Amino acid sequence: MGDEVRQQHVIEEVQSLLNDYLEELKLSYIKQSTDISAETILEETRQLRQISKSSR
Repeated sequence: MGDEVRQQHVIEEVQSLLNDYLEELKLSYIKQSTDISAETILEETRQLRQISKSSR
């Protein structure tokens, strides 16, 4: 059972990291097409991360 719990934790961590990466990629793409300040992008990233964490 311990292995199953560890494996589930690893899966959740990989999902979280992948989600964060995709959000960063999306924001980078958006930034290229607009003139958004770096602070605005960082704030959006923080908000998206909070939404992602609250939806689990």
